[in-house]
Amino acid sequence: IDHIEGGGATNRAFGINWLNRYWLAVSTTASDTESSLILIRAKATSKNPDAWMPISGINVRSLAKDGESTLYAGASSTGVFYRLDYGNNFNGNQIISYYKTPFIYFNTLFNEKSLFEYYLVAEKFPNSSISIGLSQDGGAFEYSNYSLNGTSGDLLNHVIQNLFKKKAKTYQWEFRHSTLDTPFVFHNFAVRAVPTDVRR
Repeated sequence: IDHIEGGGATNRAFGINWLNRYWLAVSTTASDTESSLILIRAKATSKNPDAWMPISGINVRSLAKDGESTLYAGASSTGVFYRLDYGNNFNGNQIISYYKTPFIYFNTLFNEKSLFEYYLVAEKFPNSSISIGLSQDGGAFEYSNYSLNGTSGDLLNHVIQNLFKKKAKTYQWEFRHSTLDTPFVFHNFAVRAVPTDVRR
C-alpha cells in the first residue's frame, strides 16, 4: 500500500512483503478497529500467482519483520505480539489444511464413470490422519478418514479399494488434515475410474 486517502484511520489496511509473498491485513467492516482478516498472496513462481490465501482469527494492527528471519504482528485487542509464519499450530490450535480439486470428468464428459479405487502417497507422522471427501456431479462431499500414523517422514503408499463403483459424470475431491502440531505432506493421489456406455 503506497497511499491512503484521508489519513490513518484505525481500520485502515496495511501490509508487508515477507519471503517474496505480500501480506495484507484488512478490517471486515467500515467501523471495525480490529483487522480480522489477513490475505497472503501466492509467490510469483506459483502456477496461480494471482491467488490469495485468507487467514482469520488473529486480530492485528501492525506487521513487522526482523530482517528475513522472523515476522511479527501486534495484536489489536490483547496487547500481545504474535510470531507469524512459524510452526505447525495456529495460536495453539490445530491448522486445518485442505486442498480441493477442480471437477474431473476423465475425458468423457457425457458418459458416466464407475469409480473403483484410489492410490494415496503421503508422509506419515505420529497420530496423523487425512480425510478424503468425494463429491459426485456437484453434490455434497462425503468424507472418509485414513490413518497417516507412523514414523515421521516415512511414506505411506496405500491403495484404497471398496469404493463400491460409485457412478457419476464428474467427480471432485477434497483433502483435509487437522492434526495439532503435525505438518501435512501430500505427494500423490491417483484414481482408477472406468467409463460406461451410460449417457445422461
